[in-house]
Amino acid sequence: MNKRSLGSSDLQVSEIGIGSNNFGRKCDIKQTQEILNAALELDINTIDTADIYGGGGVSEEYVGAATKNKRDKWIIMTKFGAPTIPGTDPHSSMEPSATKEYINFAIEASLKRLQTNYIDVYQVHFPHEEVPSEETMSALNELIVAGKVRYIGCSNYKVWHMVESQNIATSRGNAQFISSQPPYSLIDRRIEKEHLPACERYGIGIIPYSPLASGLLTGKYQKGKPAPKGSRFEESTTSGYATRFLNDRNFEVLSKLEKFAQEKNIKLSHLAIQWLLMQKQVSTVIAGVTSVEQLQDNIKAVDIKLSEEDLVTINELTK
Repeated sequence: MNKRSLGSSDLQVSEIGIGSNNFGRKCDIKQTQEILNAALELDINTIDTADIYGGGGVSEEYVGAATKNKRDKWIIMTKFGAPTIPGTDPHSSMEPSATKEYINFAIEASLKRLQTNYIDVYQVHFPHEEVPSEETMSALNELIVAGKVRYIGCSNYKVWHMVESQNIATSRGNAQFISSQPPYSLIDRRIEKEHLPACERYGIGIIPYSPLASGLLTGKYQKGKPAPKGSRFEESTTSGYATRFLNDRNFEVLSKLEKFAQEKNIKLSHLAIQWLLMQKQVSTVIAGVTSVEQLQDNIKAVDIKLSEEDLVTINELTK
């Protein structure tokens, strides 16, 4: 498994990383350990989690239990500050935020659950625009100085907010974001207009989330048909979140991509991952898995070869 620099840092991340949103939900502790042990054998060293994953930090707990005896072999990224329904956060009476007070609380809680004394990349999960960027960036820098965090990143940030944060950090001589997690896939290419160029300008590595468009790019969803049993949209294909992916425009693009993949004798999900790996600033593709078999299948994407002509064709198909 090839490694890449995460943004302008010297942190070397595997091209394929492990998304852990299903740890604590669809995967129990034993299954999580099996997946992460298999990942190391496949030379995957990167795992992305969050204090909200698995419900109440369970994903972090599972990741911590599975990695504590081989901590030096892992790049562990986690996130804080995802909004929750008021009163449902089991960890604190405080509302998730990006204030210094909340950051100091959240880091200690994550370190404890992860059973480690440092986090490789600590990311702001969602922007909190009501909090001055000066406060957030200063608090994160203090964590680096204290040795609790090696690098920092952001997720779901608007371009202006990300750039403002970088400029504030630079003006103060503090640590800057080395990564950004936006939604990015063959179905959703919105970041290419402004977000991706800004990341290139500021040396920020892209870590795409929803690289398979919540399963749409696996071919499991078909227009006008019920969602498969056990899939994310099994209960409803017409909810607000589901229709972000399962809509007429996306099914039209999907149909074109499926035909292209068949002509090239490439599995659609492999095509989707390899295409992302060929995009500027993409450092690692985080793919959520629920089994060792799914993980083994995902890594086959790195062996896919796409020509410049293929990329031009794909660009036309996904406009």
